[in-house]
Amino acid sequence: MNIPLSIVEAGKTDEYVRLQQRLEHFNEKRAEALTKALAAARNVYEALPHFRPSAYPMPTGQVIEINKATARCLIANRELEKVEVILTVVENDIKRLEEGGA
Repeated sequence: MNIPLSIVEAGKTDEYVRLQQRLEHFNEKRAEALTKALAAARNVYEALPHFRPSAYPMPTGQVIEINKATARCLIANRELEKVEVILTVVENDIKRLEEGGA
């Protein structure tokens, strides 16, 4: 890991290393959350009827499956958004530290 000279001179190397480790950790969490969100979106797509004649009503079981898949997709997307917000905060903390702030 390359630590900028300004951080070494300010004596903030421990904090910088800690932030870099958090960044790596949450990048891994983001990759996991993205995988889950993509799988959930794929499940929604698979649950939707394709090439169904419009004259026939959709079976209740299929409506329930679409509802469940959509709920799982929303949960996965919410988790992804949370991780991305945390990543943004960590990246901003690193920038601020590199620029000589707190």
